[in-house]
Amino acid sequence: MEQWQPGVVDTHCHVWQLELASRTWLTREFGKLWRTFTPEDLAVESQQVGLTQCVLIEAGTTEEENLELERMAGSSALVGAMVPFVDLASPQLENALDLWERNPKLRGVRARLEGHPDPKVLTRPEIIRGLQHVAERGLVFEFLISSSHLPDVLKVYDRLPDLRGIIEYMAKPDVVGGTDKAQWCQSMEALAKDTCW
Repeated sequence: MEQWQPGVVDTHCHVWQLELASRTWLTREFGKLWRTFTPEDLAVESQQVGLTQCVLIEAGTTEEENLELERMAGSSALVGAMVPFVDLASPQLENALDLWERNPKLRGVRARLEGHPDPKVLTRPEIIRGLQHVAERGLVFEFLISSSHLPDVLKVYDRLPDLRGIIEYMAKPDVVGGTDKAQWCQSMEALAKDTCW
């Protein structure tokens, strides 16, 4: 396992190759983001803030995008770690994790659950099974979810207390309208109380 360098670490960076990203999620409506972003671009910007290491987080859910993420991570000393996309429900998940674990920069995996059509997706047996595989390997799982999923995150931890997890973007609460404030606060307080490193 590679050693982290002391200094400023950005734990959530996205890079992408326009040709791949424009097939799956990136549109011209993104304006200035409608281009390829590489670790070299990140390195230029990082000099202004003293960034010494970063973690690349998936910016696409296809195998091609995952492989490009891996290639970019391997091309830069600034990149200390990476977190690819995985399909938690896939019967091939264990094989995929076996392959990813060969990469010394792998630290965790991510699945996009925030827009899933099933609001109770985190309680599905195949998702719990997938998270169990992640937990057994000691990998970090990045929960890309909405605040409505937080009560089910608590249920996940009832079953998988050893899962190392990150709740991305604080589960995207309704900061402006505050419509989910009570539920968000209650769930976050419960997670903070019952989970620790």
